[in-house]
Amino acid sequence: MDMQGPGDSPSVLAAALADLRSARPTESATRVQWAAWYLRQANILDEIARVDSSHTASARRAAEAARECARELLEGDRD
Repeated sequence: MDMQGPGDSPSVLAAALADLRSARPTESATRVQWAAWYLRQANILDEIARVDSSHTASARRAAEAARECARELLEGDRD
């Protein structure tokens, strides 16, 4: 039995991802702001992977790529 909440449907999550992508930080945003944006994107992609079996593999790959971008930004912030 699938225990999805009303906000967990693939279409709602896809819309959340589209909204997030359209609200990208500005070029003047800090590395931390960009990293937070990438991590929010990764979280939404993780949820898509969880609830939409037709996109599990691609959503997981995209989530990991977003996490890697966040890691690189945060590591660069320490320099």
